[in-house]
Amino acid sequence: MDAQARSMEETGAGRVAYLDNLRWFIVILVVVMHLNVTYGGNGLWYYKEQAGYGPLSGLMFGLYGSLTQAWFMGLICFISGYLVPPSLERKGTLPFIRGRLARLGVPMLAYVAVIHPLTIWIAGLADPAAPDMAGWYAHYVVSLDFLSSLGPLWFLMLLLILSVAYALWRAAFGGPARREHGRAEVRHWWVAAVAVVIAVSAFLLRGVVPAGQQFIKPLPGNFMQVGFFASYVVLFAVGILCRGHDVLDGIDHRFGMRWFRWTLIFGIPLWFLGIPASAIVAEAHGATPDIGAFFGGFRWQSAFYATWEAFFCVGVSLGLIVLFRDRFNGHGKLARLLSRTYFGVYVFHPPVIVAGAVLARGVEMPPLLKMYVMAAVLVPLCFAASLGLRQVPVIRRYFT
Repeated sequence: MDAQARSMEETGAGRVAYLDNLRWFIVILVVVMHLNVTYGGNGLWYYKEQAGYGPLSGLMFGLYGSLTQAWFMGLICFISGYLVPPSLERKGTLPFIRGRLARLGVPMLAYVAVIHPLTIWIAGLADPAAPDMAGWYAHYVVSLDFLSSLGPLWFLMLLLILSVAYALWRAAFGGPARREHGRAEVRHWWVAAVAVVIAVSAFLLRGVVPAGQQFIKPLPGNFMQVGFFASYVVLFAVGILCRGHDVLDGIDHRFGMRWFRWTLIFGIPLWFLGIPASAIVAEAHGATPDIGAFFGGFRWQSAFYATWEAFFCVGVSLGLIVLFRDRFNGHGKLARLLSRTYFGVYVFHPPVIVAGAVLARGVEMPPLLKMYVMAAVLVPLCFAASLGLRQVPVIRRYFT
């Protein structure tokens, strides 16, 4: 079976097996990321377990957080952009927009109305000072706080905006249909150019909104961190371009894996070297080392982090695409089950893992070990919950 036939193995309704497999793999990493915040304390999440740990555990929490944050949401934006053009061409502009509004809007409404308040209530069970939920909910609605309480579903809001913008652009200006220009052969300088565009965009954006800073105002459930959006927007657009030129089908396996290997070989040591290098420079100038300098402002540390993150994102994403295309491009029973339930896991996992963390809060265990033990328990539980909820027709329609 040639590369095109392998990569375009359909799984119903225009789905592609290896892209489905990549998405459920990324959703698993998202759930583990939120457990990383739960037990490591770095990041935004509903419930954090207050426990001390040493510098080695802190390094490992930071390593997982930084290395996954650098690429996983950018890659899923790329996949989303890659799948938009054929859907738009098949449906037409207005039906496509209506479909996006339903497909992405209904889960967002359900989240702000039910799932976010439920998660707040569950997290409050571990806090004696938690507010009365009836009064909290009334204020939540009247104050319009629900408008910025999408939790992890900020990603659906971003996809909705980007998808509708692309549909309107195509309606106004037209554009090349898929495969109109034939298959393009990816070159090294193309990949590097995408990384440079992401790096420059991220550096400029973070001069205004630092990475990790909440957008609008600090609220429980407001996880929209605009400082990370450069890679998401750029890779969504690159995904659209790749679809139009059949790029994914033509990427040589060795080409993609070469980028993957060299990204890991150089990228991980560079991550370790960045902070001490900043500390040495700061001390040489009589200043106090500030890790926040990496996340925003027009400083060399921010430029370093934006560049590292961009190349790490592009290299890892390219490698995983060819790896899954050529090695994991099928739907066995387990993969088919995970592909049908990963979207539900993404939407419903917050109350599940917060409930698990609250129930296990009395279990004494090193925080890093506890994170992985809880992941082994709660990730399957999230998929089981998504599978069970899938039996409800309205959930099966909008959440799978």
